[in-house]
Amino acid sequence: MPQTKDANVPNSQRASMRNWPNPSDPPIRYHLDMRFTLILFGTLLFAQSPASPPGMQCENRTLVLFTRGPNAARQKELAPAHFAYMNRQMRANKVIVAGPFSGGEGAAIVFASSDWNEVQLLLKGEPFTSAGVIQVSDHKTWMACQAPGAHVTPTAQ
Repeated sequence: MPQTKDANVPNSQRASMRNWPNPSDPPIRYHLDMRFTLILFGTLLFAQSPASPPGMQCENRTLVLFTRGPNAARQKELAPAHFAYMNRQMRANKVIVAGPFSGGEGAAIVFASSDWNEVQLLLKGEPFTSAGVIQVSDHKTWMACQAPGAHVTPTAQ
């Protein structure tokens, strides 16, 4: 005779499992237990991880990826204005880091703000974006972490 998966469960316990929730329990107890379970589960499900891992500083930033735009041929003409604008935004701590991908396939900018509306306003003033030399292909809010006091130092090539 094949064994069922609850063959090792005593008959008294099996009977109580069939009658769960126990009809003799007051309804309020069942509802409070269930409510507590749902609140606990929801809290764990939606709980956010610690803001920063130990020994790290993390900030929400916006990472914007770009591809070549319909007016990519204007790149050389607009380059001085683009570099001046990016330099101003970096000095104002609005842009953390920016640059093209190798092979000229696109570019990326990491903005200090995680507010997409603020980033869009900054992009409207950026010469390459506003002229269609490059266009936004994707953007993400990104928790960027670094070790305190760490700075990116260019390497000699």
